[in-house]
Amino acid sequence: MKKCPFCAEEVLDEAIVCKHCKSSLLEKEKCSSKNELKNFRINPNGKNKKMLKIIKIIILIIIGIWLWYLALPALAIWYIWKKGKFNKKKKYIFSGIVLVLSIVIWSSLIKTSEENNMVPKLIIIEPQDNQSIQSSSITIKGSVFPKKSKIRLGDSVIEKDSDGNFSYEVALADEKNVISVIAENGKKNDQASLNINRIFTEAELEQRKIDEARKKEQEAMIENEAAQKKIESIEKEIDSIGKFDNTKYRGTPENLAFEVALFKVWAIEIQEAKNDSNQEVKNIGQQLENKVKQLQIKEFPLMRKEYGSLIGKKLWENDIDVNVSGQSYNTIEFIGGIFAANKNIKEIHATLIEMLEMLRFDRANYKWYEYDSSYSYFKIESHADSDIVQ
Repeated sequence: MKKCPFCAEEVLDEAIVCKHCKSSLLEKEKCSSKNELKNFRINPNGKNKKMLKIIKIIILIIIGIWLWYLALPALAIWYIWKKGKFNKKKKYIFSGIVLVLSIVIWSSLIKTSEENNMVPKLIIIEPQDNQSIQSSSITIKGSVFPKKSKIRLGDSVIEKDSDGNFSYEVALADEKNVISVIAENGKKNDQASLNINRIFTEAELEQRKIDEARKKEQEAMIENEAAQKKIESIEKEIDSIGKFDNTKYRGTPENLAFEVALFKVWAIEIQEAKNDSNQEVKNIGQQLENKVKQLQIKEFPLMRKEYGSLIGKKLWENDIDVNVSGQSYNTIEFIGGIFAANKNIKEIHATLIEMLEMLRFDRANYKWYEYDSSYSYFKIESHADSDIVQ
């Protein structure tokens, strides 16, 4: 018989596993001493135990930070009883002090939490609603609970004392005044509205009439200055129309589009003059409209003729001839073999239609040869040349 080196129980000499602790007896030969044998059984789990200990400490720290109001008293009492070198009586005394302080802190935290979630209560002590007063201002007095609530009157924050009482002077500018006071506690609020009637003295009423007359006079002066500037601007435009030079709007389709854009700028100014309250501005705006209409009647036919020439030069290399006809050059005609196919006609017309409408063509003809009697054509719904550009 022999003793198991792990549990000290007796086993047979031939045994290789202890029947009591199930340990391998063969490992004894690999261990040179009792300490090595002990380390053999402990070391395999040493790292895991150390890691678990670190994790436990981290978890305790997180819980302690989260529940500090419980963790600190518990830590203090643990230190008093486990680490403190006090007699038993002092340990009880110190523990009692910690508990009393903890209860005070807990009560304060509970009260603060309740106040943070409380709907504020706003009380206006004076003045009374619908009160009439012969003064240029009135003092609003009241209180709020909880005391930390913010008091606002319009964009102004009202100061209050430590008990939540406040007093604030408000100017009364009108005969009827509505004063709204708001108490805010986080996202919760309470509001009180007061209707205060101001009674003006005879002297104040007279002064109000004088002030209103001055205000109207100033407004009239400002409006008159604005009207004069507008008139001067329109007069300059009328003068520029008399000196209008169309040569800078020729040579390319883009330049023609710029001239149409100029007409649109004038159209905006004409509409603004029509909407103006000043009759003199309206009249000068009408003069500008008449001048622009006359210029458009003159320019649109010339622009259509120019466009026909420009597009003809561009399409010549594709064996397409372009003609512009009509008394006001409002019909454009395209001649080329490509127009024997309806698909080509549709695609090309879709490419050209925006420019044709802008220049106010009435009709577009597409022939595959000059004497084609069954050619395709499109009527274009365009504005008259005299219509102000929209």
